[in-house]
Amino acid sequence: MPEWSPRQSESAGYTGKVAEGEDQLFAQHGRGEFEAVIVRYPGVYGPRAPINHEWAVVKRVIDRRPFMLMPHDGMSYFQRGYAENVAWLVFLAATRPEAAGHAFNSGDERVLSARRVAELIADELGWPMEFIGIPAQYVSGVFPLAEKAPLILDMSKARTLLGYRDRVDPEPATRETARWLSDHPPADGEITSAAGTFDYASEDRVAAMWREATAALPLASARE
Repeated sequence: MPEWSPRQSESAGYTGKVAEGEDQLFAQHGRGEFEAVIVRYPGVYGPRAPINHEWAVVKRVIDRRPFMLMPHDGMSYFQRGYAENVAWLVFLAATRPEAAGHAFNSGDERVLSARRVAELIADELGWPMEFIGIPAQYVSGVFPLAEKAPLILDMSKARTLLGYRDRVDPEPATRETARWLSDHPPADGEITSAAGTFDYASEDRVAAMWREATAALPLASARE
C-alpha cells in the first residue's frame, strides 16, 4: 500500500479523524503557515512500546504453555515497525528539507508472518511451544497480530526521498523484543488489548476438539 492509496476518510472515529487531521495539516502547509511532514505509524514494537502484540506469545512462554493456538495458521502479514527503525525514519523526516509537504509510510522494510514472529519469540526464549493452526473465528483474541488483515506498506518513498533503511532487521528486533518483555513483564493495565486474551481453559477445550476433529478426517476420507 503506497502513501497515495485511498484513506478511510468517511470512517467514524479514529481513522476518519486521522484523515481529516492530515488534510488540515497539509492545507496549512500549502498556505505557508508552517512546514508539515506526516509519518504514518505501523504497529510499533520493541522495548517500552505500549502496544506489543508480541506479549501474547511471551506470556505463554513464561507460563510454560505447551502449545499456542494460531489463527489462520499465522499466515497474516501485517506491517510492524521496530521502535528504533521508526525513530530513525522520524529523524530523517524531521531533518531532511525535501521531506516537507510529504506523508511517509513507516515500518520495517521486511514484514514477517505472524507465525514467524511467534516462532522467533519461542526460539529466543528457549521454549519448544507447539503452534496449532486453527480458523480464526474459533480463537478470537488469542493472537491479535495473526487475526489482522494482511497489510504491507510500500516503503519505497522513504527509501528514495530520505535514504531510509532499517537500522535493525526485523528478526533480531523481534528477538530483542522477546527478551525485553520476558525480563520486564508488563503489569496489569500497562499493555493494551493488542496482546490478546489468556483464557487457557478455553484454549485447552478448543485444542482438544480440534485435535479430535482433525484425527477423524482420514477415517471420513477412507469411508468415502
